[in-house]
Amino acid sequence: MLVYAPPIGTGMKVKILEAMAFGVPVVTNEEGFEGLEADSNPGVRLARTDEEIVEPVVDLLADAVARQRLIEDGLACLARTFSPRLRRSNWSDNAQGRCRCIALTRTRFATPGHSD
Repeated sequence: MLVYAPPIGTGMKVKILEAMAFGVPVVTNEEGFEGLEADSNPGVRLARTDEEIVEPVVDLLADAVARQRLIEDGLACLARTFSPRLRRSNWSDNAQGRCRCIALTRTRFATPGHSD
């Protein structure tokens, strides 16, 4: 289990994504959660304060079914939100859109009688 409670947030925490990818249950605070809020079911247990972080840790240690469910939720979150295939697809769509924009701009602003 990864219990991670950074004092300040500085963007997405790769260690949380790595733990999820390896099937390790994650308990973190809001700073550790930063960057994962885009998914409605991020597959981590979230605590607001250091004091609150103890309860989900103890619960997960005592409940193998809840621990397994959290692992599965984490893996599903990665597949839904952070998979390389998804990122490649988004990048490709974005790149194609930019190419179309450049082509339209060249066509629209080309000097009459002059070709590239």
